[in-house]
Amino acid sequence: LELIPTTARRILDIGCGGGRLGAAIKARQPAEVVGIEVSPPAADRARKRLDEVRVGNIEADEIEFPDGRFDCIVCADVLEHLRS
Repeated sequence: LELIPTTARRILDIGCGGGRLGAAIKARQPAEVVGIEVSPPAADRARKRLDEVRVGNIEADEIEFPDGRFDCIVCADVLEHLRS
């Protein structure tokens, strides 16, 4: 959480899990937090906390957003699970 700029207003949380980090961001600062999660049950939990959640695999699925939509992208607990 401390690494996310407090000035960020549109945040993409890749691998958002149940949305706890996004909820902490929203509690700390005015921000829209959008999550991407591969697990449908986790995504359902995240939908209660975040502004938008999409289910998908960032390595295999095309998950599109308009250019420039986000000013911060978080990959908190996902990089170690990606193929190298």
